[in-house]
Amino acid sequence: MPSRGVRARFVERGLRLLISGAIPFASPTVALAEVMDKEPSVGRIWAWACCAGLAGLVGWPLAWPLGSLAALLGAAFVVLFSEIADPYVGRAIASEAGYSYVYQSYAACAVFVLLQGVGLALRLNRRRRATVVQDG
Repeated sequence: MPSRGVRARFVERGLRLLISGAIPFASPTVALAEVMDKEPSVGRIWAWACCAGLAGLVGWPLAWPLGSLAALLGAAFVVLFSEIADPYVGRAIASEAGYSYVYQSYAACAVFVLLQGVGLALRLNRRRRATVVQDG
C-alpha cells in the first residue's frame, strides 16, 4: 500500500494536470465563436426558397389551406432576416460570409414571394373564370 505522501503527490499532480488542461478552454482569448456555422448555407437557403415557393405555386390553386400552409414556410426567411438585420450578428455574417450571402438571401426570398404570388394569382384567376362561366 502506498504511503500517504505518495498519494498526496499523485492527487496533486492530477489536479495540476486537470487545471492546466482546463485553462485554455476557460480563457476568452482562445475561444473563437463563429456565426456562420450556426446559419444556413446559401445552397440551403435557395433550396428552401425554391421548394417552399413551388409548394405555394402548387398549393394555392388547389386549396386555400394548402396555399396558406405553404406561405407559412416563409417564416424561415423572417428568422433569417432578423439575424441579418441584427447590429451584431448581421455584421458578423457580412464579415464572415461576405455581402453576397446577404444579397443571395434577399434574392432567394424574392423568388419565394414570386412563386407564392404566381400561385395565388392562378388561384384567383381560376376562381374568377369559374364565376364568369356561371354568370355567362
